[in-house]
Amino acid sequence: MDSGSHSDIVPTPVSNKKANSPPMAAAGVKSKSKDTRRRSRPYYFRVCKGNRNSQIMDSLPDELLFHILLHLPAEDIPNAAMVCRKWYRTTRARDFVHAHRSHHSVSGLVIHVLANNRLNCHPQVFVSMRNGRFDVSNFVHQIRRLAWCSCNGLILEYDFAPEPALLITNPITNQRFAAPPFPSRISILNHRRFGISYSPASMEYKVVYIYCDKKDVFQCAVLTVGGVDDKSWRRICTRHLSPTSKTHLLNDPIITLGFIHWAQCDTHTHVLTLNVDTETMTKYTLPQSPQGGYERRPKFYFSAGKSLSLFVVVSDLYLEGWDMKSESGEWTKLYNIDFTPRMCEFERFRSDEYSHVPFALLPLGWIKFREVLAFHFSYPSTVCTAYNLVTREFHFFELGSDACHHEVVPHTINNLEWLST
Repeated sequence: MDSGSHSDIVPTPVSNKKANSPPMAAAGVKSKSKDTRRRSRPYYFRVCKGNRNSQIMDSLPDELLFHILLHLPAEDIPNAAMVCRKWYRTTRARDFVHAHRSHHSVSGLVIHVLANNRLNCHPQVFVSMRNGRFDVSNFVHQIRRLAWCSCNGLILEYDFAPEPALLITNPITNQRFAAPPFPSRISILNHRRFGISYSPASMEYKVVYIYCDKKDVFQCAVLTVGGVDDKSWRRICTRHLSPTSKTHLLNDPIITLGFIHWAQCDTHTHVLTLNVDTETMTKYTLPQSPQGGYERRPKFYFSAGKSLSLFVVVSDLYLEGWDMKSESGEWTKLYNIDFTPRMCEFERFRSDEYSHVPFALLPLGWIKFREVLAFHFSYPSTVCTAYNLVTREFHFFELGSDACHHEVVPHTINNLEWLST
């Protein structure tokens, strides 16, 4: 499939998104009473209403204004944007949104139950670290029918009603964007073959779709979203990959900053990495233990923000952790996690019904990158645990049903992120 083989399709929003009002028009209706007018307008607008204050604000250097606004919480940014055009432009700029995300976003794991491709009645939960404390809260966004992934607070999900659509959603602001449909001659075989990542170089989001061509060979297509010039799917060259390597593409994508990875948890010895900016696919070899034997061990891969984490289960209660630089494929060993001396802390969660099942702690993903890791037990249990690698503390939390039947997706709560150009 070449990029020019089908006509461009312009993505259209599927919900009524509020138009960006001119900064001065959003101030409200003029009132006869000065006091009433002052009370009805945002605090930031009232501060800058006078000529003297307005001159002071206008005289602020761009860099200083940028850092002042950066310290505002996300819920105050819309009011700040109404102060003047300069503030409006600053808060709408992509570099400001990116910097604000780094300062104020909350990252964690969304855990939900998926049964027969439909969510059951159990609520989704968001597990995170807030102000240094472990927190479990309800995730109020209703996930669509099919599985999804997340990037910078934007959710990629696939829905069938009223018509099939690939949607990008900010669950906090309820903004929603429908990507152009994939060519009808190629059927969507598995919802897990979608992924989304952000390219810091071009400041663009790109959606990736893995499909099977007429020769039954797995291929990769990419779409830039939120831009003004690129509205069609393009094919990524995978001719240099062997058929065996391409089978990695059937697995869940792992999203890091500017990259998407695919790996298998069994005996395979490499990982596939897509550079979202250059749109090139590379095969990286997995690290090897000095004692050998990694290829026969269960492996778990997680996003660590800017890098890829690999945890190898050496024994039931001992794991070794590695970190890979996405841009070079260089591996560094960072973790040796041994729960054997603390086995007695888990016995109270084990029932006699599953006493015959070998006990093990299996990782679910990073709650806080490189610091707090979530685990579940190897036998059916509604209990999970969060382990702090720094303090070596455990935080146990309970789900509505067996943790083995849950799907876990890294997610960031971000009020400002959207597909702005």
